[in-house]
Amino acid sequence: MDTGEAIKKLRKEHHQTQAELGKILGVASTTVSSWERGAAFPLMTTAKAMAELWNVPITVIAGDAPLENRPKQRVDIADDDVIMTFEGKPIPPEDVELMRRLLRGGKK
Repeated sequence: MDTGEAIKKLRKEHHQTQAELGKILGVASTTVSSWERGAAFPLMTTAKAMAELWNVPITVIAGDAPLENRPKQRVDIADDDVIMTFEGKPIPPEDVELMRRLLRGGKK
């Protein structure tokens, strides 16, 4: 997988549009499009920012490591220091608490 394919796949996995990713990274959506098409490459600092954003090694962004072999991150739902998301959007704390109660069988 090349750099453009990796960026596109990760962006879609995180339910981001090219415009949303561009806004996060401080570039135009046309710039993101050019990366994904292979017409241009992101600067190293931007590639590093994407790797941090998506929690993957920078080698994945560079297209040197397969996405399929990346480690899965485990997060405990009881950890209050973790911001949980669904489809790229933060889950409100009251909804996280509801999920915790449901998983405990309705007990507080």
